[in-house]
Amino acid sequence: MGGEEKLVSCALPFPRWMKWAGLLIGLFLFSDGLRRLLTGGGAAEFMSRVFIGSACVYTAGYNKTIALSGAGFERQTRFWGRGRTEVIPWSDMEEVILLPAAGGTGAIFSTGDRGRRAFFQGVSGDEIITVVKKHSPGLKISGEERSHPLKNRREEN
Repeated sequence: MGGEEKLVSCALPFPRWMKWAGLLIGLFLFSDGLRRLLTGGGAAEFMSRVFIGSACVYTAGYNKTIALSGAGFERQTRFWGRGRTEVIPWSDMEEVILLPAAGGTGAIFSTGDRGRRAFFQGVSGDEIITVVKKHSPGLKISGEERSHPLKNRREEN
C-alpha cells in the first residue's frame, strides 16, 4: 500500500487527550488498589480500585479507524495493538449513501444484505465521492445533492 491515497478517519467518540488521562487515572487507581491490598486493607478497600483501574487501562488501549482505499472500505478495531481488520471490497458494494452532517459526512456502504456505516470527521461529501469514483467508477452514490446541508438551510432562511 505504499504511495496509495487513503481517506482515513478515527472513529473514537472522545479526544485523544481523554485516552491518555484515562490511562493515567487507571494506573493510579490500580496501583492504589495494590497498595491497599499489600498494607492489609480489606477486600472492599482494594477490589473496586483494582477493577476500575484495570477497566480504565484496558479501554485506553482501544483504537478504531475507518478508511477508504484501493482495497475498499476498511475498519480496524484494536486493543493495545491486537485486533482485527475488516475489509469490504469495492466489488461487493452495491451503493454508497452519503449523510452530510455539521462536523463531517456519514456514509453507509451497502452490500445488499447488510451495510456498514461510518462517519468521516471533517470530511466533505465531495471528498468521499472523489475517492469512491476513483476506485469504483460504476458504484451508485446517493445523497450527492445534500453535500452542504448548512449552506442550503441558510439560503432558505
